[in-house]
Amino acid sequence: MVSINELLNQIANPNLSQDERARLRCRLAKELEDTGNYEAAREAMGELWSRVGQYPALDGLVPAVAAEVLLRSGALTGWIGSVKQIEGSQEAAKNLLSVSINRFEALQEEKKIAEAQTELGYCYWREGAFNEARVVLGQAIYHLSAEDNDLRAVALLRLAMVEEVTFRLSDALGLLTEAAPLFGKSSKHTIKGRFHNEFGTVLKNLGALEQRSDYLDRALGCWSGAGSSRCWRRR
Repeated sequence: MVSINELLNQIANPNLSQDERARLRCRLAKELEDTGNYEAAREAMGELWSRVGQYPALDGLVPAVAAEVLLRSGALTGWIGSVKQIEGSQEAAKNLLSVSINRFEALQEEKKIAEAQTELGYCYWREGAFNEARVVLGQAIYHLSAEDNDLRAVALLRLAMVEEVTFRLSDALGLLTEAAPLFGKSSKHTIKGRFHNEFGTVLKNLGALEQRSDYLDRALGCWSGAGSSRCWRRR
């Protein structure tokens, strides 16, 4: 895995082509986004995209790189807009992500289609459009193979969040149980933390609904961190 400092050093290389630098900027932005550092991720995009509401600079980029820039700017628009409660930000994010999906479809980039759909589904979730979120996230999972570990894990987590908030707790538990081995392999600690928090919440709510004290014990295992493996090994 390339570190953030290594990516910064590579971006500073004056011999890079426009496309190579854009790819690296998107990669760095994604790494920072995954840690929850959305402002640093925005800054990492440099001249490509600088703020919510701005259309990214795509002139001169090959189609695959342009689609990647649209994906990252769309995802960051959704995250920053949510954190700062910027009016219209989720609609703007959805527009950018939808364009990126269209471009990835033209390139037949299945994994990238799924990544953009995962972000698009989360925008719908933020808006409370849960049926739309369920459909889009289901499409993302369909596009992913067993080898797409981190992305499939995130898509399953976000779909579980949709089921949890719409009180389909058994469905949410099933999705989280499916995702658990994938998160066990992941090195992304922030995302793993979100997973364990969501798993614990689902177990707590389902335990209260079904009067299952063992679910509460498992929820505590999820939230404790060190004992998190206890939360998903028993149904």
